[in-house]
Amino acid sequence: MEDNQTRSQVPDWGKLRPGPFTERIKKSREDREVQPLRIPFYTCVEDPLTHLHSFQSAVGCKGLSDKGQCLLFPSSLTEAALNWFYRLEPGTVNSFDELKQIFLNHFMIQTDRLYSADDLYTIRQREDEPLREHAARFSYEYSRCPETDDRTAYDAFKSGLRSSHFRYLVHSSNWRTYDELMRQAAVHAKAEYFNSKPGPTTRKEESTTKSYPGRNNDSSAGNKRNDDHDGRHGNSKKGRGKYGRNDHRAPLPNRDRAQEVFTLLKTTYEIVLMNEHDQIPKPTTRKPNRQDNRDTGKFCRYPQQNSHNTEDCISLRKIVECLIREG
Repeated sequence: MEDNQTRSQVPDWGKLRPGPFTERIKKSREDREVQPLRIPFYTCVEDPLTHLHSFQSAVGCKGLSDKGQCLLFPSSLTEAALNWFYRLEPGTVNSFDELKQIFLNHFMIQTDRLYSADDLYTIRQREDEPLREHAARFSYEYSRCPETDDRTAYDAFKSGLRSSHFRYLVHSSNWRTYDELMRQAAVHAKAEYFNSKPGPTTRKEESTTKSYPGRNNDSSAGNKRNDDHDGRHGNSKKGRGKYGRNDHRAPLPNRDRAQEVFTLLKTTYEIVLMNEHDQIPKPTTRKPNRQDNRDTGKFCRYPQQNSHNTEDCISLRKIVECLIREG
């Protein structure tokens, strides 16, 4: 009798839980011939909505039914997330929509994502924040807020602007759509950026008055010693600059290049490349090198290179910018 009680208290480690699917889903075998998904595993610390979007994008081209998506979804989970899945009550999930809702209800609290349209109104432009940075920050948060439309985003962005000339234009103009508002914000942000940079005259004046660190320009004693030294050695100061540099030498090259400013998009450059491939010219061919075979973890679909990602491709961004300006 005691042996039976002791045996009943020992956990059966070899017994696996069946999972939450109903018999209708478990009898389907659509996932047998599907190749493993090339998306990161979910471990409970990533953004759950981003993981769902990645999963649905990966299975979208495989033609799976609702039952097939249910059976394939657990293969995208690992560690604590997979343990959570098998702790769900058996027979409680009968569709992929139900599985998505259960997944989001459990893990959405662990993300820093904005939840509702009201959260967008909390994004305010700081006093020292340029328009370009504020618009990029707002656009990023808007893309992470699933239950918000363009009309609400338009009003939230307008209310979050600090007092400025652009804020006056927004309230006095007839811009009606969020896309038009963001397009005008990109134009004014570009002008604001270049107007904030010092002009050639200002740079020249600054270069003539700037002193080197560690040098005391008001030290008459030091200047006198230098004059005596030059007099003893017969060196003339004619043709020499303020710090001993010959004035007839060519000036140093100016390496301060203006940064590229691009229009904020509501989608990714990879999607633009897929949809507008007829209008985007093909990249110039180049000779393959040894670096093409390295595993860099990056890949750009435009020039088919592994030195950078598609979203960071400057050549593709310039082409898309030209297409936007041409209408």
